[in-house]
Amino acid sequence: MFNRSMRCGLILASLLAICAVAQAAGPAPGIYQLRSASSDWCVGYRAGGGLRLPYLATGDCQKLYQRSAGTPLPLILLGIPAGLGGSETPGYSPIAVVPRPGGGFTLRSVPPYYAVINGTPNDANRLLSCVTVARNVVVGPPGIDIWPCDLGNGAPWSQAGGIDQRFYFTPAAGDGNYTIATFQERQYACIDVRGASQNINTDLISWACNHQQNQVFHLTWLGPLTTRDDIATAQPAGPSGLLSSIVIQPPGVLPSIQHGINYPGMDLSSSETASDDGMQCAQLCRANAQCRAFSWVRPGIQRGSAMCWLKSGVPTAKADPNVNSGIIQR
Repeated sequence: MFNRSMRCGLILASLLAICAVAQAAGPAPGIYQLRSASSDWCVGYRAGGGLRLPYLATGDCQKLYQRSAGTPLPLILLGIPAGLGGSETPGYSPIAVVPRPGGGFTLRSVPPYYAVINGTPNDANRLLSCVTVARNVVVGPPGIDIWPCDLGNGAPWSQAGGIDQRFYFTPAAGDGNYTIATFQERQYACIDVRGASQNINTDLISWACNHQQNQVFHLTWLGPLTTRDDIATAQPAGPSGLLSSIVIQPPGVLPSIQHGINYPGMDLSSSETASDDGMQCAQLCRANAQCRAFSWVRPGIQRGSAMCWLKSGVPTAKADPNVNSGIIQR
């Protein structure tokens, strides 16, 4: 017969296992376009104004969100697209999905809005703004805002993101479809298209998870994180089972290995290679003037030894736990 402490231990272990599965099921780190499964509109920034912070709303999937010049506000110095006046094109905005070692993911704003430090754009730190569940909301559901990522004193950037800036992904029906829940209220708070509206320019809110289509988003891969991003955010999340983030190195430098990523297609050649996670494969690609990318396959998957596939271009990336890859900058 189990005693109370044993039962509690089993319950805790079960919860941890469930969390690990949900976390590992999330998308690979990178930059994505998010599209609502219910309205077929994509997710884009809006500048806000008055007391409203910049926020997320639905927009045209065929147009990149743009905002004409207006009167800047101090928030611009934090890399947030706020201002007075000007006009907006309600298109989509690319969003970076970055795993957080403490659990969950942060969703970061990326160009056309770069982070600004001391009034100067800093291309090496463009992911300083986080998607955030609106704070201090008293009446009605909180919106989904853009706000500087919380970071404790002295903490590395890999730890950026407060409790209301951390999300987890649950796969939904259809390849690439997910619900996105706030990490602090995973049982009932999901990112939601307000009122299941089919209209463009509808804001996103945090609402009780109900598994309806207005809480399902399709993620379309736009590209990896690059060295123009804050490299600390692109470090692997550790032994949590998350895929390592993707980093493209500058020309002349061997790339960091993209763990759990495959580039299928555009094959130049294949050969047996060392069981070294792909470093020898990266060297072979670097030595071949036609090679733009490579994929290294673990031993025992295609042959008894590891395999190296050199690529003439950079195919669409796909998650694969048996493959590591990289991109050569020339």
